Amino acid sequence: MKKLNFGNIWKITVVVNLLLCSGCGSSGSVSAAYEAEKSEAVEMDVEEYVESDEYYDWMTDYYEKRDASLEYKETLTPFYAKLIACMVEEEGNSVFSPLNLLMAFGSIAECADGNTRSQILDAMGMDLETLRAAVSAVYLSNDFEMPLFTSRLSGALFLNENETFKDDCLTVLRDTYHMSSYIGDLGSSEMNNTLHDWLNEATGNLLKDSVNHISLDSSITAALCTAVYYRNSWMEEFEESETSTETFHGLNGDAEVEMMHLTEKGSLYEAEGFTVRYKGLSEAGSVMFVLPPEGMSLKEAAESEIMEGILMGKYNDSGTYYVIHQNIPKVEVEGSQDLLSVMEQMGITDLSDLSALSDNASLDSAEHHAVLKMDEKGIEGAAFTMMLSGAAMTEPEERDFTLDRPFLMLVKAQDGSIVFACAVNDAE
Repeated sequence: MKKLNFGNIWKITVVVNLLLCSGCGSSGSVSAAYEAEKSEAVEMDVEEYVESDEYYDWMTDYYEKRDASLEYKETLTPFYAKLIACMVEEEGNSVFSPLNLLMAFGSIAECADGNTRSQILDAMGMDLETLRAAVSAVYLSNDFEMPLFTSRLSGALFLNENETFKDDCLTVLRDTYHMSSYIGDLGSSEMNNTLHDWLNEATGNLLKDSVNHISLDSSITAALCTAVYYRNSWMEEFEESETSTETFHGLNGDAEVEMMHLTEKGSLYEAEGFTVRYKGLSEAGSVMFVLPPEGMSLKEAAESEIMEGILMGKYNDSGTYYVIHQNIPKVEVEGSQDLLSVMEQMGITDLSDLSALSDNASLDSAEHHAVLKMDEKGIEGAAFTMMLSGAAMTEPEERDFTLDRPFLMLVKAQDGSIVFACAVNDAE
């Protein structure tokens, strides 16, 4: 039986690695050139934590940061919508992190100059000052490690000791993107071990096999890495005893899947043939399931004008309150994509000038890898990308919400950030 499969908590990890252009290296140790500040993890039993002053203080601080980030929702949502339109594929399943790609594209813009920077900023729909303000606000609203949930953003640069790098760029990456820098011989085992250790920690050790296949060499000028790790549980879990084997009508035929069932009171948002269901996570987020009209492909849905409105929450007020019988498949989606082709679709065709970071640096190749899983308890996922150049007054009506044909799935933070996007065309 095929699974559409998830874990007992949400764990989403996305890593973006940019390897920029050529250089030469020699043996040597690894040293930290710039150390970025990180928020401290709270280590406490969940039950003890929710009764503590620390939890109250965190909630107060979180809502202030969330509200500050929400000011940029209208600025960032068109970028998220553009990414989704470009990255959802015609066939098969797709999974990626718009939030992580915001940090990655922003980092590239900081490293770039001239026409390269202009094209990236145009594709993102903002100027450099707005980008920096938005990234700073989004970072503060999405970087927490708590007993109830974790949303951790990380970044690092790995620099060739024989190349010259520009302090202004490294300082902005440290202060705005919270990105640390390490310098040494990129062809040495010491630097590769440092890279592997950083990636494994940033991804919660979910991608060890993939990380072990990554290596730097002395022809690389720099490796720029960004990561997001996210874990959360459902506000109301599915009962495992209610899960049954049913048919998913995929793009490429029917398949038997493990279908989860849960009845909840709530809203379904319907517009232009689309049906949207938000399912709450235990803290500071939700999962949005988007069921397009019958006959419309997920690619067409992702490219439709209504998608940006869905991401903005434009149709939330149109939701009618129901008793909803939810039938949602377990999901396990894994895939990879060429980001250079995505960037080209977005109008970024000149990647030759990354001179704000280092003279004569350019971007030559880029890939985004991700896996996402969902079960009765919540969601678990991991991904990495490498860029090389180098309530009701009357008793509510009952409705079914059944995801037994292709659907879109979006993980949203309370500030509107799209942490993960997933297109499920087939059971695999």
